[in-house]
Amino acid sequence: MVWNKRISPSTLFCLVITFIAFIRACNLYRDSTKSLRPSKSHLDNNDLDLLNARKKIYDPLVIGAKPSNIFYFIQVSDIHISRFKTKGHTQNFLHFLQSSLPTIKPEFVVVTGDLTDAKDPGGVNSYQSAEEWEIYEKAVKERGSDTPWYDLRGNHDCFNMASWSSDQNLYRKYGKSASLVEQGQGVYSWSANKTFGQYKFIAADVCPKKGPARPFNFFGYMPSTTMDRLEAEVLEGSYNHTFLFVHYPTTTVLFGTSSTGHTYHDIAQHISVYFCGHLHRLVAGLGDVLKSYDPTSDTLELEVGDLKDHGAYRIVAVDHDLVSFVDVDLPLAQIGAFEPSPELEWPDSPIKPAPVILITNPKDAQFTLAHKEPIARIGTSTHIRMLIFSEYSPDELKVRLSVDGNRHPFPALFVGNSSLPLWVSSWEANDFNDFQTHNLVVQVTAPDGQVGQSEVLFRVDHSRLYIKSGIFGKLVMKGQLATTLRGLSILAVVGLLTLLLVPKVWADIYPSKGDQILVEIHKLDQVDQSPYQGLYRQCLLWYLRFVRLPQVDFLSWFMCWITILSLVCLPWFRAEFIPTGETADERLGTFYMWGLVLNQQWIPLSDTWMYATMHFCDDIAVFVLLFAWRTVDSCDLYCRSNPNSNSNDGHRSQQLYERAWFKGFEIVYLLWRISELAALAAFYGGFWPYFFESILWLWSAYVGYVLLLGAKHGLLRKRSRSDRIGVILEGCPGCLEGTPNQQQLPFTLDTQRERGGGVDRQANDNEEAAPLLVNSSVPESTGLSSGITSSSPLLDSSEGPVQVKSRKRGTRSPTEASTD
Repeated sequence: MVWNKRISPSTLFCLVITFIAFIRACNLYRDSTKSLRPSKSHLDNNDLDLLNARKKIYDPLVIGAKPSNIFYFIQVSDIHISRFKTKGHTQNFLHFLQSSLPTIKPEFVVVTGDLTDAKDPGGVNSYQSAEEWEIYEKAVKERGSDTPWYDLRGNHDCFNMASWSSDQNLYRKYGKSASLVEQGQGVYSWSANKTFGQYKFIAADVCPKKGPARPFNFFGYMPSTTMDRLEAEVLEGSYNHTFLFVHYPTTTVLFGTSSTGHTYHDIAQHISVYFCGHLHRLVAGLGDVLKSYDPTSDTLELEVGDLKDHGAYRIVAVDHDLVSFVDVDLPLAQIGAFEPSPELEWPDSPIKPAPVILITNPKDAQFTLAHKEPIARIGTSTHIRMLIFSEYSPDELKVRLSVDGNRHPFPALFVGNSSLPLWVSSWEANDFNDFQTHNLVVQVTAPDGQVGQSEVLFRVDHSRLYIKSGIFGKLVMKGQLATTLRGLSILAVVGLLTLLLVPKVWADIYPSKGDQILVEIHKLDQVDQSPYQGLYRQCLLWYLRFVRLPQVDFLSWFMCWITILSLVCLPWFRAEFIPTGETADERLGTFYMWGLVLNQQWIPLSDTWMYATMHFCDDIAVFVLLFAWRTVDSCDLYCRSNPNSNSNDGHRSQQLYERAWFKGFEIVYLLWRISELAALAAFYGGFWPYFFESILWLWSAYVGYVLLLGAKHGLLRKRSRSDRIGVILEGCPGCLEGTPNQQQLPFTLDTQRERGGGVDRQANDNEEAAPLLVNSSVPESTGLSSGITSSSPLLDSSEGPVQVKSRKRGTRSPTEASTD
């Protein structure tokens, strides 16, 4: 290996500029996350009193048959009242208010965001609709006024909104709890003071302070000032349980740090359950169980399905300080399509849901809180307890219990009243204290034949079970999507820059390395390759391609490098992110991968990271790999003794990118990516200034030029009628075998013309073409050091110089040929 020690000026220049870009990126990251850091930090590690927060509860209270020490409430999320949708949405909400709420009679109702849909009929543009908000306000007043009602905003409720004080903030006018949100500056609370305990409920608005129109309005964030108010609410007083209600799951929220230096994880030590919505059960059943448990803070996070499409809502009960819940779906089969109206129109007939059952003791072992619930009370309890909600009277219901598939021997008895539908059944808890998981099923049959069923997995030995949310559900809820996307974007940038810069530096330090890699590839072709050797060959080949990229196609290499640095350090584009803004400053914003800048204020939304990750992979990485792929011809790729080589039969094998259909596919792919860029203009005010101030448009234009008019492989470029047979690498036995002189050359020009081979096709039909012989130990002065380009000089073989025939001059020596 020849060590040059010297790095070329061009490589040094690129390294310096890359370092400057890194410094610039660090500054952008610091500026974009400024609101997440406290302006003044007062660290005090004793504020949270973590030991008391996690202290176990032991007391002699026995869970029996008395209708006491219990209350319950309802969580609803993602209503999406719409003026245009003919199914679900508004109709589901009205049926919930008309049929379910009067039957359940909860202590209160909490709506965790997305009260309205805020989209046009085509679902493209987003704006706040006064008609949708009026329907929400009137419906709650007419059918929900008897029940305490709390709500907060979701991302749909802050679409296309310049600020909280903007006229477009219709939640401020129509929201039931808008005044509480404004007074608490994003955080408000209420409490339930019972004879058997004190319970606190906190609602937090983590919507963007300036709400862009969709699609860049999916994630939320909690700045340091909001974290201070949340911490103050959580630490105020002592409560049996503290519940937090937020629209976004924690995986989609960027949490700041309070001025005392505490993170959300620290504050969560005092929170029993984090209730949220937003994800709508995802798709294809992947999000049916979006629930998680954090053992380090002993906190549950429970995402409820949407009322919009699934008709879902949740009933939560606290029974003797054991927190239980059941997720209920409206009978959608009974809810048909309807004609949307800008006015409130109640359904003509109520729906008839099946009985709803919430088992409160024993509690489901998947959702126990080891340090915040008195789990020992299950083992000392004397009765199974359940809430049964039905429009029929208790004496009309048939209740059946079974444990582990066997019918429970004791009957279920109604012990509640008109406001508390509590049923109990005697049991001996010690019979199930066998370190096993047991299954309790409760079935309730109504007079109309509908059957409601509820099931829990319980244990009496205080052990908890893993939540059956599936692999995908666990990844979503515990994967911290907001920070993961940031990591993926940075990883993509680092990976692409490494692929571009490291081979270039390596080629400067070791000029002959490319020759040795090609020899190694040829040697691997001489043996039957194992899977490992095949993978090793591919690694060598791709390294060779990236070494050749700046040498064979420097312009493409430079455009790849400068585009990546530009995307890291410069604005990607400018657009009207808030089209309803009253001034140009309110409407226009700048997109960085680090966040949005709206009216000279950073909005650290993770939507920018998601967009950046997608485009780094789909737009940049794909074409960087394509440009590198094209740098090694098939005639150089294979050893002469390889069956795929042109040397054995005169036919030069084509690589995939050389085929016409694949080139057409490249164009189709590029058009798809351009259409994705163009689609964004429809959301944000058209093509001005988005089209003319976009780095990705410039990149797409260059890629299009290369794919269509590129000098070597452009689709519209006339193909050259001159192809090489390839190289003969000294040190490769397969290449040197059978090539000592021109009489032993395996090809004639006729064969090459018939099979599309690789010699000069303008030569006479009776002449033969000689392959190129390359000494892999001698570095070249131009091009790739291995000399595998078409202009590489002919080197001496072991038997003397290779003779080349000429159309006019007959046989010439290599020296004479080089002067022609």
